[in-house]
Amino acid sequence: MKKITPKITKDELWKGIIEALFEDFLHFFFPDFVDEVDFTKPFEFLDKELQELIPDSESRNRRADLLAKVFLKNGNEKWILVHTEVQGYFDAFFQERMYIYNYRSYDRFKQEIVALAILTDDNPNFRPNCYERKTWNTTIRYDFQMCKLLDYEAETLAKSNNPFASVMLVARSFLNNKALKTDEDLLSLKLQLFRTMFEKGHNKEIIRKIANFIKLYVSFENKDYFNKFETELDKITKFQPTMGILELIKQRTLEEAQRIGREEGIEKGREEGIEKGREEGIEKGIEKGIEKLKAERKKAITNMLAKDFSVEIIAGILEIPTIEVAIVEQEILIKSLFQKGLTIKTIKKDFKKTEQKILLSENQLKTIQQEIQVKQLLTEGFAVEAIMGKLDLSEDFILKLKNKITIQ
Repeated sequence: MKKITPKITKDELWKGIIEALFEDFLHFFFPDFVDEVDFTKPFEFLDKELQELIPDSESRNRRADLLAKVFLKNGNEKWILVHTEVQGYFDAFFQERMYIYNYRSYDRFKQEIVALAILTDDNPNFRPNCYERKTWNTTIRYDFQMCKLLDYEAETLAKSNNPFASVMLVARSFLNNKALKTDEDLLSLKLQLFRTMFEKGHNKEIIRKIANFIKLYVSFENKDYFNKFETELDKITKFQPTMGILELIKQRTLEEAQRIGREEGIEKGREEGIEKGREEGIEKGIEKGIEKLKAERKKAITNMLAKDFSVEIIAGILEIPTIEVAIVEQEILIKSLFQKGLTIKTIKKDFKKTEQKILLSENQLKTIQQEIQVKQLLTEGFAVEAIMGKLDLSEDFILKLKNKITIQ
């Protein structure tokens, strides 16, 4: 059956992608204030309230406008208005509209709005960011944040790991692009944009949402190209282990933790002969199981790094924070430096020279250094007692490393 691609206007696309990626949107446009937002509480999109703010004569055409409520860490709430001025819907009086939004929100809801205007037109001189009116000696002035798509460099957007930067890159790439003469040109650009975004390692849901934005933002003249686009996406994505590793780790973590918890917990309960012992044993067993599977996840990260997967892609595949992968990557590097005989002080100095941040704590660095030293001495045939005296370490610490080496 032939796939049907629905007709969706650009203003609907903008509103949809902003709602879908609202947290990333806030990080992109409000970096100086986003730390105040409590992201543990859900956003609320105030469509009904927005309708009361829009002048009646214009309400039908303002599909791109969005009003959202966010909660702050101090317990207060903040209303954020996003007005996207899409090409083809040019509004010479929209400064006044922004002012109307603001005073109506306060008049009707006693809420002051944080306003943002996104301008996607190709006129470099159209940069309204305030509304001003004077009557005799009385002046009313309303300033708001304005973002001009034309001002963004594609290269800068492509380097950002923020998913909304990928959205902006899509829109920017189609703006004033004279190279797009045929559907084949358009298909080539759409696929290039998808690859750039896909390599960031975002999770599957984000990839799907941005892929739809890429697909529909500029339409093909020949509708068959929509199917060609999806076919090419399948080719790009099917070679990536986007689910197998993730599902395996999640499933094994759960099953192994439960199994170890049951076995060790029940055994401990039997030994102590009381219910409390059984419960505590299960809890400790589960903790041990989770620790074991954390080690397996770390091993998976290490293996993927060895195969030249980027930090971002690994984080996306495993659906874990990028920083977790970056820490493992840095730990591997620092271990190699210790093996070459470098000290903690020297490593810190080298990192500072290259303006790199050390992600590991002082204790973690010391532990890694001690592990490398112990392994080297064990390999050279030193006895446990000799190592204890040489490095001033506990017997338990050395024996654990010795057992680990034996197992490996």
